[in-house]
Amino acid sequence: MVESSGSQAFEMSGTEILYEQNNAQVGVVGGWLLSGQTKIVNQSTGQTEQPVKISSPGDPLAFLPIPTSSTIIGKSPTSYDMNNKPPNNTLSAGIYCGGLTVGNTNGATFTMSPGTYIMAGGGLTLNSLAVVKGSGVTVYSTSSTGWGCSGSYSYTPITISGQANVNLSAPSTGALADVLLFGDRAGCSKVGSCEDQINGGSSTTFNGAMYFKSDTLLITGSNAAGCMMAVADIIDINGNSSFSISGCTGTFGGVSVSVTPTAATLYGGQTQQFSATVLNTSNTAVTWSISPSGSGTISTSGLYTAPSSISTQQSVTVTATSQAEPTVSSSATVTLMPPISVSVTPTAATLYGGQTQQFSATVLNTSNTAVTWAISPTGTGTINSSGLYAAPATISTQQTVIVTATSQANTTASASAAVTLKPKTSQTISFTANSPVTYPVSPITLSATASSGLPVIFSVLSGPATVSGSTLTITGVGTVVVAANQAGNT
Repeated sequence: MVESSGSQAFEMSGTEILYEQNNAQVGVVGGWLLSGQTKIVNQSTGQTEQPVKISSPGDPLAFLPIPTSSTIIGKSPTSYDMNNKPPNNTLSAGIYCGGLTVGNTNGATFTMSPGTYIMAGGGLTLNSLAVVKGSGVTVYSTSSTGWGCSGSYSYTPITISGQANVNLSAPSTGALADVLLFGDRAGCSKVGSCEDQINGGSSTTFNGAMYFKSDTLLITGSNAAGCMMAVADIIDINGNSSFSISGCTGTFGGVSVSVTPTAATLYGGQTQQFSATVLNTSNTAVTWSISPSGSGTISTSGLYTAPSSISTQQSVTVTATSQAEPTVSSSATVTLMPPISVSVTPTAATLYGGQTQQFSATVLNTSNTAVTWAISPTGTGTINSSGLYAAPATISTQQTVIVTATSQANTTASASAAVTLKPKTSQTISFTANSPVTYPVSPITLSATASSGLPVIFSVLSGPATVSGSTLTITGVGTVVVAANQAGNT
């Protein structure tokens, strides 16, 4: 991304090739010049591409803080090579008044310890045949003003020779996470007049952002690899450069994205508003997406709508991707549930005044199985929170009461049962007396019916006889009196 509005803000010349991975593009506010045999290649498709015109995004790393005070390591310009080696071939993080230069190490590897290296004037220079490595390293280039140096040293661009063997990676945590080279935003007296030179060689690897807001960044050499981000006023790629941006697994500048809520459960047609928080970048915009695609919709503002019909339980991943750093994203999980169903047992009952009936409800497809009980018409008896229905004490006419259980998880889901309320009624019994018989006699079958249709019970009131069900057995000579009774059901 090149923010300069100049007519040649992005320039490539010679025979260099810029390979883009993960469908990346070169975005330029101003113009560009690709001369000679230069080309930009989409490594995924193999197709040659041109830069794309973009609106000014502002400084994407404007949020980065400048380093705080540190220990002075070099009180005057510091230089190391094969004849003047640092202790144990190890460089210490801290303030270098007048800068740091590493020359020919004669094959020895000088290791930069993790930390922030402040070039208080003089810049960083890695000359030909220097072998330097380090991880967790940030180099901040500025002037000596305010850093406690006894001398005065002006801002000097960074220079890395193509014949140097350099393998550097930025820290993965902290305020300067993933920032490798950082130039003072106001280092140059005239924007673009300072030129930082990264002359990559076959053994050069940079992992981290190269941030020179007011400088020109010149990248040359046969090869430079690693996970890099380049931010500068002008970026110039020339020579026989062929460098790639690969192996990226983290974020640049500590950009982070979080999504809230992290989980939601929805039914057909319901919605959930998600929000994304983006830190460590001035561009807080995100792109929303869902997976699997087609399992609902999500708007540009993060409003997710579930499909109108859901037949089986399923999960959908809602993802917010940083537009400032597309490798950074965060996700939430939506559980889509089939419709809640409610059933009531028993489905019907017949009651008389003052009687009760216990109902139960079964709720499926939700963890909240609670229901709310209700009756209609209201006032025709009572029902408690556990589903126990009590009929009115007095019922004058037959009527029907509907008992309903409504899901508390989804008030559109309910089920009902019907209760028939019957009034008390009088009844008569028809009982035909038997003709006299001569003892001994076989058992006699009694017959009687009640107008209510309810079963009749026989009993011997007096005389030599017994009764079992409707069978009367005479046990001697005499008069037998049998009664037929029906007590009713109320």
